[in-house]
Amino acid sequence: MASRSELHVISCSKGFAIGSLRLLNALDDNEINFRFGMIALNESLVNFDFAESDATAILILEKDSVFQHLLDEKFMEIFPKTILVTGRGYPDICTRQFLNWLASQLPNIPMFILTDADPYGIEIFLTYKYGSDRSWIESGGITLPQLKWIGFLPSEANNLSVPENQLLKLTNSDKRRIEKLSKRVLFLEENVVFDELAIMLSNNCKLEIEALYTLGDKFLSTIYLKYKLEPH
Repeated sequence: MASRSELHVISCSKGFAIGSLRLLNALDDNEINFRFGMIALNESLVNFDFAESDATAILILEKDSVFQHLLDEKFMEIFPKTILVTGRGYPDICTRQFLNWLASQLPNIPMFILTDADPYGIEIFLTYKYGSDRSWIESGGITLPQLKWIGFLPSEANNLSVPENQLLKLTNSDKRRIEKLSKRVLFLEENVVFDELAIMLSNNCKLEIEALYTLGDKFLSTIYLKYKLEPH
């Protein structure tokens, strides 16, 4: 079956990125510099000849609101050698295609993702890493096998003393999704994710990344993500 590109199916941009990254062409002076502001991730970006970066980490954010929050917290000043990316929810083909290409261009830069501590967030992580569970043809084999889920982990809620009013009760739909995801991650040998799903189900609650905002001014940037990213 023909791929989307062979059928000339063009996706509109949904994702954005910013950070320590330049895209360059070998035969002309055309370049895009992500240091100067957010760049929309469209299919044309993968037509550049190569990427140049001194980044020590690529961080994917599930939510545009968290992306904007980190920029407001001056995250790029705290971590200037980072590339921030958001697919603004469930990632589109353009965002995944760009990240897949970027990983091939910069194979030594580790890639992480921050999602809500809920079934939907975990499903988004799996989509980035393994492609869409709904349609392998649609995902086109666009995968990120090196991607690591660093949070928000359900197991962290107690240790971080997240206020009880931030704990959201699981719905029946959530529980069905957890059951389905558990089977998938068991097959994929994602043992940490399997354990976190079990904790979520046992606690009968989920959390949004925004719960971390309640723990102090700039907590997400200066404490939580610093702890997660500093080794890199």
